Amino acid sequence: MIPSDIIKLWLFPRNGNNESRSITSDEEKIAEKLPNLKAKEYIYSRGCVRHALSNLFEISPLKVPLQALPGKIPILPRNFGYITFSHCRDNLLIGWSFKKIGVDIERSDRVFDAHAISKFFYCEKERKELSIFPSERYRLETLKLWVLKEASIKWQQNGSISKDLSSWEISKNRKEAHHKLLDLKINIFNLEYKSWYIALAYDCINMEIKEILEKI
Repeated sequence: MIPSDIIKLWLFPRNGNNESRSITSDEEKIAEKLPNLKAKEYIYSRGCVRHALSNLFEISPLKVPLQALPGKIPILPRNFGYITFSHCRDNLLIGWSFKKIGVDIERSDRVFDAHAISKFFYCEKERKELSIFPSERYRLETLKLWVLKEASIKWQQNGSISKDLSSWEISKNRKEAHHKLLDLKINIFNLEYKSWYIALAYDCINMEIKEILEKI
């Protein structure tokens, strides 16, 4: 019996070890229609999700009732909970819970225009909080906010970066996110793990975050 109050996170390094993992024939057909890089990403992510959930539910990877079309929210039947995933150039992060959940991951050394990001997507209060930091710390703190906002959008499910990123406001203690237009409040969690920033958004106060497992 899987406890109803846990969150599971899996981290799959993309380090050149192209171990094949099972996907369905329908997923193989979808991959055939995608550009080469997108196809590899699709096959890898769906195979890893099936691998993780097969271990969790103790069923065959091909029997995991996953519906995860390209560019769409991944869906499981209600009794299988919620699945969410995010990737950067060298890792795939997967999150699962019986309650709604969102995750995001970015490398801490990602290069981007932090001031432009904060100007267009962050609220005045967030920009004021960031303004006290010197340039490199400013970039890192801006990135931490970004992954928390993206995780919140993943939790939201029907949102998008262009439409909702600026509407999600992150609390100063980084433990709560508030969607100003929809008046939604959720719990968030920020983790620095080796070379990555990981963010989690969830809507149950009593959730227990169990572990991050590295799968190779």
